Amino acid sequence: MTLSRSLLAFCLALPAVAAAHEQHAHEHGVGRLDIAIEGRVVDIVLAGPGHNFVGFEHAAQTAAEREALAATRASLQDGAALFGGLAACKVSVEVDAPDGDHDHDHDHDHDHDHGHAKDAHAHGAADAKTAHGDEDHHDHDDHGHTDWEATYRFECPDAIPPSLALGVFKAFPQTTELRWQAVTPSGQSGGVATPAQTTLQLP
Repeated sequence: MTLSRSLLAFCLALPAVAAAHEQHAHEHGVGRLDIAIEGRVVDIVLAGPGHNFVGFEHAAQTAAEREALAATRASLQDGAALFGGLAACKVSVEVDAPDGDHDHDHDHDHDHDHGHAKDAHAHGAADAKTAHGDEDHHDHDDHGHTDWEATYRFECPDAIPPSLALGVFKAFPQTTELRWQAVTPSGQSGGVATPAQTTLQLP
């Protein structure tokens, strides 16, 4: 079972998350954020309609749309920018793109003085794709809707901060609401994040 599937299975087993996920499986502007913390490891799944991330859900047909897809993937790889407070952690990322490709990355060492190395994104892609085989984890329906999903594992040198500052809304302005759930050894919490409320208090 992949990191993404194991974390999703755990979080979706929680009644509140399952109900919210079922009710808002594909609602433009609304996304889902699942967070699981154990020790100094933070696992995060960010998911939502393709509209939230790239602004459209059909297959890219023009050069501009292809560039938008590439830019979206690059933004999703930048875990330190999307989840403030974890910049010192080493992060590995999986992006499930709407064309069925899986962009696997890639251990990044972040600190407060250096950004992550973009050219490291290709490392491990072949092995990761082999591990996944030909699976397509996207949710598609008869109307052509597509869902994006990015999975992050942060391995941190120090204790996890008590809160996270979301950069998701700045990176993806089409996202207007994130329904989130966090599970830690201390308990669980959740709520709704918006562009006006971007700080998540962790349990």
